[in-house]
Amino acid sequence: MSKIKKTSIEEKLIQSLASLPLDAILLLAVSGGADSICMLSLCARYAKLRNQKIIVASLNHNLRSEKESQKDLDFVKEFCKELGILCLVKTAEPGFIKTLAGKRKKGLEEAARFYRYAFLEDSAKEQGASYILTAHNKNDKLETILERFLQGSLARSGMEIMRGNYVKPLLDCSRDEIEDYLEKNNIEYCIDKTNAETIFLRNKIRNRLVVFLNTYFWGWQKALLQGAKKQAIDEDFFTELLDSYAFSMRDAKTAVYEKEAFFSLHKAIQTRLLYKSFSQLSVHSRISYAVIEQILAKQAIETDEIVVFFDNQNIIVQKKDNKERARKGKKNFYAIVEKECKFITNYATISIDRADEKTDYVKGQVIAYKKKLPFALSYDGENAKLDFFHQEAEADKKYLQLRIENKRDYK
Repeated sequence: MSKIKKTSIEEKLIQSLASLPLDAILLLAVSGGADSICMLSLCARYAKLRNQKIIVASLNHNLRSEKESQKDLDFVKEFCKELGILCLVKTAEPGFIKTLAGKRKKGLEEAARFYRYAFLEDSAKEQGASYILTAHNKNDKLETILERFLQGSLARSGMEIMRGNYVKPLLDCSRDEIEDYLEKNNIEYCIDKTNAETIFLRNKIRNRLVVFLNTYFWGWQKALLQGAKKQAIDEDFFTELLDSYAFSMRDAKTAVYEKEAFFSLHKAIQTRLLYKSFSQLSVHSRISYAVIEQILAKQAIETDEIVVFFDNQNIIVQKKDNKERARKGKKNFYAIVEKECKFITNYATISIDRADEKTDYVKGQVIAYKKKLPFALSYDGENAKLDFFHQEAEADKKYLQLRIENKRDYK
């Protein structure tokens, strides 16, 4: 590789990373495309000057031909080898993303994103990385604003350079700047042919809507970003205001709101508090406003990543366990038990009913005082698991039992 020339894009990247501690390990998400290779090239030089450790993580989703996907993965590995940077790679089994999309009842694009971010987080945890860097750029930011508007969300900025432990160092750089940088410095990169297809909404926006706007609406990009900037100012106000309204973290996977206090707030505050808890719980899938409306209507709700339910005093927001959700080949059942009930599935009948602690149940297991309701029940076809949300009421002598027909394993 030739010597890197100093450009405005480099200055933008340096500015975006300036606040990160020198001893922090940075994990870069690299696919081999122009954006991520540009980010890797710039970060490699930046890290060398600062004596900072960087690691690369590259995922093969296996959504394209095996030959093309493997070629991109090999390219990233070789690029990292030349730079002397550790490269973590993972390849999804053929058809896995499609199966995951079916299980999550989402599209391929969302399933791939979910799997990718799970891989990045696992890799960061494994390597002790404090920050995860992705190569989103200004064009991605514009496309995100358009996409969210078309999906019914506010036309706000859509992306931030830093959010939690995620950093987007190229967010203020256009795609033209990125490609110009790579060309001037003779840096090769991979081209994903599927980006030209219009199967996914994002590609339709990029290849059709943006082209149309560029042709007939001169200056639309500046206007859109200005509008989003104004919206962001309002959101900053609400963000500061939210600090006045607390919710407690019972543990890393459970956020709790005091019910009476929560429902006394304005709906705008309620909505943002819920989204804040999702962020605190590291929920990555998009939570639609329809879900928020159900919660505000005091209805328990379950998505692929979260469960929200109510007890007498609290609203409980719980993130599901990744390993349980991703477990392959299992029959997964999950429910919030709020009263005595029975669940009938195609592989088991699961009952929660009253028990007498003095009775010897052959097929049942006394599990809790009745006042320990509600609790979460998960069952994978072999074992049942219970997660309780508050302490046991010792004075209550009414008991419950769990019975699973023809299944006696309990933990």
